[in-house]
Amino acid sequence: VVEKVPLEAHWDFSPQDPNVLILDRWTYVARDRQAGVRHHVGIPGQVNSYRTTFEVAEKPRQLRLVLDDVQQSIPSHVGFLSRRRNVEIYVNGEQAGPLVPSTWQDRYFLETDLTNLVETGINTLEIHVLSLLEPFEHLNEPAYLIGDFAVLEDRLCAPQRQVHGPFNEQGYPHFAGIAAHTQRVEIPAEYCTGHRVILDPGEVHDCCRIVVNGEEVAVRLWPPFQVDITSAVKPGRNEITVEVANSLVNLYEKE
Repeated sequence: VVEKVPLEAHWDFSPQDPNVLILDRWTYVARDRQAGVRHHVGIPGQVNSYRTTFEVAEKPRQLRLVLDDVQQSIPSHVGFLSRRRNVEIYVNGEQAGPLVPSTWQDRYFLETDLTNLVETGINTLEIHVLSLLEPFEHLNEPAYLIGDFAVLEDRLCAPQRQVHGPFNEQGYPHFAGIAAHTQRVEIPAEYCTGHRVILDPGEVHDCCRIVVNGEEVAVRLWPPFQVDITSAVKPGRNEITVEVANSLVNLYEKE
């Protein structure tokens, strides 16, 4: 006889990695004269600029900008006296701090903290690249905003603490990493003696780790994802966590 104990449709949701908003649409201005005046760079120097906007419905606790394939330095000509860097970043007209090696995804990425520069509503992000005689830096790859937020209708919103179904459809469209799904379930005492208790988490993309009452029970890298949790359950209230790890395809093969 098979008895089913239904789980709740909604799971407590706790991402272990930051969420991502991809910035891949920019307005490019070659030889941006306004930016050149701002940086006191004239001929033969040049400033090119990239501009985009993003909307914030609720300010995140932390927000970082991550850039790929960009190097920041103080060039000997343009920046020697003013200490002006060859790449400068502004949010709503306010200068961001220097780029530092990122702790997200790739140690060759660079990042800067934008937490205190963003505002509720539309924000303008500018990246200025400066040169006198040196080769220009370019945005050859998308930029990324990362932090503890949800992305709903292309806006940064409060993070989701519960999900129902795939998280990439509920505010985490390009999340790549590990996210814990947890709920508590009552298991009758008679099910815990002389019976096997099987957890069926449903469809999982791409792999998962099952933890019951703080004890790791199994890791599943491919279907079937059903797991025998008999050894870890107890009569009464049990805490079940399914840690789901997806792949970088969700981030780098964006639609």
